[in-house]
Amino acid sequence: MLKNRKKPLYLLSVFALICVTIVLSFWYCDENRRFEAYCNQVFQSEASANTLSLHYTLAHPENFGLKKLEVTLPTYQAGDWALGQELIQTYICELEEFCCPKLSEENQYTYSLLLSYFDKLSRLEEYPYYEAPFSPVNGIHSQLPILLTEYTFRSQRDVEDYLSLLSQTDDYLNSLLEYQKDKTKAGLGTDDLSLSLASQQCNSLITEQELAEGTHFLQTSFEEKLMALHQQGLISEENKNEFEKQNHQLLATVLYPTYQNLSKGLNALQQGNHSTPLGLSSYPKGKEYYSCLVGFQTGSSANVTEMKNTLEKLLSTYRITLSKLLTSSDDSLLLLNSAHNTEWFPSDTIPSMLSHLNQSMSQDFPPFPGQETPNLTVKEVSNALADTSAPAFYLTPPFDETLDNTIYLNPNSPSDCLTLYTTLAHEGYPGHLYQTVYYNCHAAQQELSPIRHLLSYEGYQEGWALYVEFLSYDYLSALAEEKGKPKLRLGYEIEKHNRMMQLCLYSLIDIYIHYEGYTPSQIQAYLAAMGISDGETANAIYQYIANAPGNYLKYFWSYLEILSLKKQAENLWTEAYSDLAFHQFFLERGPSDFASLSNALALKKSLKLPSAF
Repeated sequence: MLKNRKKPLYLLSVFALICVTIVLSFWYCDENRRFEAYCNQVFQSEASANTLSLHYTLAHPENFGLKKLEVTLPTYQAGDWALGQELIQTYICELEEFCCPKLSEENQYTYSLLLSYFDKLSRLEEYPYYEAPFSPVNGIHSQLPILLTEYTFRSQRDVEDYLSLLSQTDDYLNSLLEYQKDKTKAGLGTDDLSLSLASQQCNSLITEQELAEGTHFLQTSFEEKLMALHQQGLISEENKNEFEKQNHQLLATVLYPTYQNLSKGLNALQQGNHSTPLGLSSYPKGKEYYSCLVGFQTGSSANVTEMKNTLEKLLSTYRITLSKLLTSSDDSLLLLNSAHNTEWFPSDTIPSMLSHLNQSMSQDFPPFPGQETPNLTVKEVSNALADTSAPAFYLTPPFDETLDNTIYLNPNSPSDCLTLYTTLAHEGYPGHLYQTVYYNCHAAQQELSPIRHLLSYEGYQEGWALYVEFLSYDYLSALAEEKGKPKLRLGYEIEKHNRMMQLCLYSLIDIYIHYEGYTPSQIQAYLAAMGISDGETANAIYQYIANAPGNYLKYFWSYLEILSLKKQAENLWTEAYSDLAFHQFFLERGPSDFASLSNALALKKSLKLPSAF
């Protein structure tokens, strides 16, 4: 009888457990659905605010609930920063209403990223007039023509949107000129030299003669894209001709006069008090802003003083290592020349270099999810843009159409084989192209929230590109050893360490100028002590870094963060560690700050390791 009485009690307890489990499942699922819906809502709101950015983010916005959107470019108005700060605080408050432990592992990661991202963005918003939209290094006046040139035409609607955007460029750029004026009124004006350089760039980027001759790159690229649409049967001959006429008219009557107005407006803002750029530390609260900026750009939680101390020690180590390498052979200078020499190089064409990079990386990097093979077009920067463009850059494709990729090479930059090879590693494989396509394919397979694609983590991206660029020197060293050329291997090792020392040095100078307040003469003296005694070279280094605060740190410091993360993985995974597993973890986590990556890596000790295991 006792046994018979226990049985229904046991069944009742099991039934109660099942009921609780079902209730909890609905509870957790409901919170996940609510969070995912919220992320989509924020994504749609933010993505639709700027048609130009949206076009580079999504090829097919209608698939993400974005239909019949107004074509718009954002314009600056006084007080926008306060509204931006208010919106960010709203996002933070709304996020805090979610119960994070109820979310799935992936949603918890997105949640922590959003909170951290908005927090860093909120701190930057406290400094409304510290940006430099017309920097001669990377200002919007030089970036906009590139974005317009590469604006993809997939349909007639894209052409119409493009022309609508072009018609708004006057309001957009003139509003930024108003920002520059307000910046000056706030006592944070740009130095005369930088304003003068930006003014000259405006005059050279859009010229009346080229427009009249029909040879400007914004005309020729537009016509090429239209012809492709016409050949596909997507637009008629009549439409093609009409669109070409509209484009020519808008360039002549909107964009050209706007750039002329910018040139005059920037010259008018010169105050005659600073002939050279000053570091951010020369401005009120400039050091505080620089700290926030560097944290945002690198994705690092280290403070600037910690960065400086680490870099100074590292620079000393690099100098010792490089000195030993240089003295290890009587003909080290000859080896350096040989390292750049086509005669000794394994390949001298872009396709063969990419092929060698793909082959060399195959053992330590996972294949693309789904085995997709991206297309790559390598283009040359227009001569009109060469002086204001980077030596090379990768144009990020929309995340929903990620297989068509473009790398631009600057004809004004060194084109020897070693430089080209390491550049292709940085921009292509296993660099930006590989990293971007890998995550986009992984995110699509796992149906990750599209909001992740709106978060800017330059440190994650540029740190990775530099990390694999240094690996490309190792690929060449291994090949030289394999071919029985140990001295050539030494040449590659010298080049690699010289590059590392150079970027470490420039990162330190970044801190010295913008945080420590070093003047041009102090930087010149410091560089002379480092062996760079040419005054013009020292001045060029100073001016570039002064006009691009934090730029070198987002590359080199972020690279150091990846090395630290890699060491953490080795310590956690011990015998199970492999470079392949670490790379897979890093790529699948996707663009993130390094504290979030470190926390996610720590969980891999108790949760399942990357599938490479």
